[in-house]
Amino acid sequence: MKNKLRLRIINSYLTSTISITFVLLLLGVFYLLLLNVKTLSTFAKESIIVSVLLKPNIEEAEILNFQKNLDSKKYCKETDFVTKERAAEELKTSINEDFIEILGYNPLPESINIKLNAEYSNTDSIAIIEEQLSNNKIVSDVFYFKSLVHQVDTNIKNIGVIISSVSFLLFLITITLINNTIRLEVYSKRFSIKTMQLVGATKKFILKPFIVKSLFHGAITSLLSISILMLFILYFQSNIYGLVPIKNIALVFLIVFLTGIIITVGATFVSVLRYIETKIENLY
Repeated sequence: MKNKLRLRIINSYLTSTISITFVLLLLGVFYLLLLNVKTLSTFAKESIIVSVLLKPNIEEAEILNFQKNLDSKKYCKETDFVTKERAAEELKTSINEDFIEILGYNPLPESINIKLNAEYSNTDSIAIIEEQLSNNKIVSDVFYFKSLVHQVDTNIKNIGVIISSVSFLLFLITITLINNTIRLEVYSKRFSIKTMQLVGATKKFILKPFIVKSLFHGAITSLLSISILMLFILYFQSNIYGLVPIKNIALVFLIVFLTGIIITVGATFVSVLRYIETKIENLY
């Protein structure tokens, strides 16, 4: 009977540890997304390219001077000059066919690709930039995917709202799940709590071992969830570290650790105090 009881306690402890760990892990993932919505938004916006097509037979010095002028603009993050030959090679690779051999000449113009700073990468700003560029005497046309710009703007706003809502909902679920798990553990020891009280133990004396145990339990589950989250980040490090600042990752780890401890200790304190103040006849 003692072995069965011990096994039941171990299983209960492992179950609560695993459930709390994975809830904190999921919460950590959404914390990470929430903290880095702006970073992801900046990355997406700065990936949009505006192509400035140049008129034929323009002197190289004039083109370089125009590119230098673009680099000095506030809206410009970086520029890239694309020669006719490079444009032809890139198109040949994308369509997997030598169109120059078919046509007998290279019809592609020289161009300058502009990556915009995130704050200017929106429909209204790009429209103004397009008008300014079109008025230049060496520019024949300005091209960009208008539908993509609008879609990025809309999706980023929607993603921000969704992640914020899910994170808040998940936080409430985390509190509820951990609270219920702790309450079940304390419920199984309600008679021990009342016995200690009846023999003269103070609230502080009764609470202390439960708080210490919950503090240890909260730290263990938090560290386990952080370890799994770290493995997840390391697996995708080539992409994640390029987008997510390390300080944000460290902040998420700290938030997860504190969340696990505060909720676990708080739920334990409330549950134990409840049974201390409950009458004996209500324990059954």
